[in-house]
Amino acid sequence: MEFSGLKNLSTLVLDAVFVKQNLLQGLFSNCIHLVDFTLDKCAFGSDLQIISSTLFHLKIIDCAYNYNCFSPCKIYIDASDLSSFEYSGQRTRLLFFEVPSLLKVFYNAAVRRNHGHYFGPIRRLHQVDNLVMITSHSQIAKLKKDLGQFQNLKQLELFIDEANDPNMGYYSILDVLMAYQHLEKLSLTVRNSSVDGPKREYAGFFHNYLKYVELHGCVCTINAIEFARHLLRNVISLKKITFDSVDRQILYRRRKMVPAPGFQLSSV
Repeated sequence: MEFSGLKNLSTLVLDAVFVKQNLLQGLFSNCIHLVDFTLDKCAFGSDLQIISSTLFHLKIIDCAYNYNCFSPCKIYIDASDLSSFEYSGQRTRLLFFEVPSLLKVFYNAAVRRNHGHYFGPIRRLHQVDNLVMITSHSQIAKLKKDLGQFQNLKQLELFIDEANDPNMGYYSILDVLMAYQHLEKLSLTVRNSSVDGPKREYAGFFHNYLKYVELHGCVCTINAIEFARHLLRNVISLKKITFDSVDRQILYRRRKMVPAPGFQLSSV
């Protein structure tokens, strides 16, 4: 794939393309105005280096290391102006970051639930202030432990599935809120939540800065109502709680659907 005549290219989506390092070298050396780059369902033929001084937005979605290989891939990212990053996939072993401007991250941890380090690639991004994650209830405790250094976090959006234990779900989020005391906005989608659950108090919970809370999905449950009651009683700066039965994870998946395999281009 040649990029020599595309120096004004600003947006590129590679969909179901076989990607090796020489392709990326040609891309970033020729497309000197590229700001938005997406790899969607691509197969990686080697470890990759994404090095760019112009890139603002990067997405790596459901990619794998070669079509017939089960070995994980290493990706090194060096993009000084990168402000948002989205990642979803199972076979990337490690992501190395040199991204001082990165503030917004979307990370799908649910697809990695069979691996030992759910949040390993993003644990070092302490400057992030907007985090969106797809995860499961079994990972919530690890979320607090592994990402406890995100003290700049202002907005957190969680999509949570696998709610089989009525003691989990909304109550487990209170531990996360305690860890992120500078959080101002929480958006929470809980799927498969129990209709009935035990009413109980969460001793010691408080929050000083949380202002806006959005509850999506299974909101007409005792657990959801009790969760909201805890917030109303113990969050000092709370201004608004929104209940919405729409599953935002489904909406997100529809928004990111991409047409047939190939690539999409746009220029400045």
